[in-house]
Amino acid sequence: MNSFVAQARGYVGRYRDRESVLTHLGEMSGVEFDSVDHVLHFVNGDDEDLIFWQRPGETVATLLLSTQDWEPALVSLESLTRAEFPMPEVVRGGGIAESDLWTADDLGLSRYEVMWAAACFVSTRQADEEPEPVECEGCPSCTGEEHADIEADLLHEYILARILDRIEVEPDLVHRSISAMRANCELEQTLVAELGPLESDPHIVRQVNKLGRARVARIDDIEPEAFRLAVIYLIDRIYIAGPSLPLEEQVRIVWRVPDPDPAASAPGST
Repeated sequence: MNSFVAQARGYVGRYRDRESVLTHLGEMSGVEFDSVDHVLHFVNGDDEDLIFWQRPGETVATLLLSTQDWEPALVSLESLTRAEFPMPEVVRGGGIAESDLWTADDLGLSRYEVMWAAACFVSTRQADEEPEPVECEGCPSCTGEEHADIEADLLHEYILARILDRIEVEPDLVHRSISAMRANCELEQTLVAELGPLESDPHIVRQVNKLGRARVARIDDIEPEAFRLAVIYLIDRIYIAGPSLPLEEQVRIVWRVPDPDPAASAPGST
């Protein structure tokens, strides 16, 4: 039974949060991505899919293109952006020579697709750099120690309840939050990549647009993908404090559109 439960949790986990994006892209391209891999997705004007895949710390990456039947193409930033110049026989780590790398011309990439791939290289390079220590931005009762964990189902129920509280008072909250999110030029690349598959499903988008207590009373009443999209639209970040605190103090939500009256939407308020 323990083995079965562990396997079931692992399977369900593939369809939650970022793992759901990796699973979707992996099923599309026939590749199994590791959870730590850098995986970014792009759809051009002809509805052709491009997937950028890079392992942490690597200087080369793999492009997977639907136009190439998803055949892996090993590329570097230089091979894509300097294709017009002859490339020297430089051997990289792992015995990879520049002549083994694909160019933009080889793959038939447009200028915009090359710019997207170059941006992927820049983004992953920054992600691989050792982050500098940052101070906490106001977690409730933060002591400087590692933040506490909380049961996922309980957390999701609580967050959904707070979302429904605000929508009940502000029916246009989803629309305003989407506008605020779109205006944010600093959205993480992984978040942008996650939005694509979620927003491409009309059924999921319709659930979020019609979110309210008349349709949703419990977390089980909304599909996980729709809940995830609602969270991305409405919430900028969530802080988790110590488990000794009451739940309403343990979880702090930072909304994309600030709550005009936080006390009014707090649990137990009238």
